[in-house]
Amino acid sequence: MATPEHQPGPPQIPGPGSAFPQAPAVAPRRRGWVVLLAVAVPVLVGGLVIALVLPRLLGGPSASEPPLRAYPEQPTEAWTLTASELTASDEGWLQGVPASLGEDTMVVVAGSGEESASIAAISITGEVLWQVEEDRTIACVVGNDRIACVVGPAGEEILVLDGDGSERARFPSPVAVDAIYPLEDGVALLGDREEGSPVLRLRDDGTQVWEQRLTVQNPDWLPPTLVEDAGTLVVSYPIDQPWGLPAGDPWEFDLETGQLVAAGGTTCCRFDDGTVLEIGESASSWVSVDGEVTVLPGRATSALTWGTEPRLWGTAVALVPNWDTFTVLDQATLSVYQRGSTVPLATITDVWPEEASSEYGPVIPVVVSPEVIVLVIADANAAFALRAYTPEGTRLWSVTLDSGLRGLPMSDGARVVVDDDDGTIRAFSILDGSEQWRLPSEAQGMLVPLDRHLMLVSNGDADHSITLLNP
Repeated sequence: MATPEHQPGPPQIPGPGSAFPQAPAVAPRRRGWVVLLAVAVPVLVGGLVIALVLPRLLGGPSASEPPLRAYPEQPTEAWTLTASELTASDEGWLQGVPASLGEDTMVVVAGSGEESASIAAISITGEVLWQVEEDRTIACVVGNDRIACVVGPAGEEILVLDGDGSERARFPSPVAVDAIYPLEDGVALLGDREEGSPVLRLRDDGTQVWEQRLTVQNPDWLPPTLVEDAGTLVVSYPIDQPWGLPAGDPWEFDLETGQLVAAGGTTCCRFDDGTVLEIGESASSWVSVDGEVTVLPGRATSALTWGTEPRLWGTAVALVPNWDTFTVLDQATLSVYQRGSTVPLATITDVWPEEASSEYGPVIPVVVSPEVIVLVIADANAAFALRAYTPEGTRLWSVTLDSGLRGLPMSDGARVVVDDDDGTIRAFSILDGSEQWRLPSEAQGMLVPLDRHLMLVSNGDADHSITLLNP
């Protein structure tokens, strides 16, 4: 079996205000590879990058509860765990963000200057439940109650752990890995594009079940995703339309046979119930699990000026973890839809000034309920605002944010929590936009939800830690 030949490089620490807590580079960048514990997708807003953390891999909420538990008052720091504590090294750093193992347990990966790494399970109380040491861990992904990791100085080995930390499998990787996902037996791999973008299913003993190959046209800097979904292996390269969200060109393979179920194309997003949203140049449609197609009415492709490069687009999609919601922009009118419905939950006509509508950035729903719609809005200069509307489209309130964002706002059902890039975490009432509390933070990182808790993940020059915030 061929193994990838890459030499480790020096750690790279992000500067102040970085929107995403980057793990240090452990090798010259392979095409599409991102060192992550759980997938976080960069969302481009003008010159700013914010990270949309996918709830499926971060312990997202059920459809009946908000993404966060209630945070009515300024949160307190319950505990902090540093990368140095996990690696017993003064040069420890975090690799990506924590991932949920369920039952209030998370997995954390930390590297050190000695080119070793620690894979650890941490309880919600901050207790280290188990820990596995490796020479080098390039990435880990959680799924099917297991942890699949790419390990070794050059990522030449696959390691699979059970949820209790016991080793289930270890074998050489047959390809240079761009993405990995743990299966009930073995792993799925997406190989480097220079090797033809192979997609493989391997068993725990390392034997190959099947292999397919993709033709990939996407930009190198957009990281691929690989997940198992109801007996189907879904491979997706996010497209730069709209804004790097986990969208276009997915391929779907039957997990047992490797047969191609759906080829990459206009499909945008697959929901947990199997419903698919497809984006077309002239219309967008729902496709049910039975193949029934429902066209969303009145969606015309329009031109968006993004910097100096015009982009053609018709549907701006942003999934809200709780409500499976997305927005559609038709000229200057924004419609908010819920999954499977062809009737907009809300239609809003004053999102942007009419004369500037073609120069403004994305609009992403943060709160969607029968009473109120709260949107985060970015203009072409990466200036942000929160705006609330009734379902009839009447504006209730608007708050202009004086700084950029270190991540997408989140909600506990009564408040919107915003992580400013000036180091302040603030909460605003969804009813009237009043500020409920603020928490100064000097950490260089970002706020992420994990099992409905707020976690502060820091990877600054002198701070590599995770902190749990209690209500």
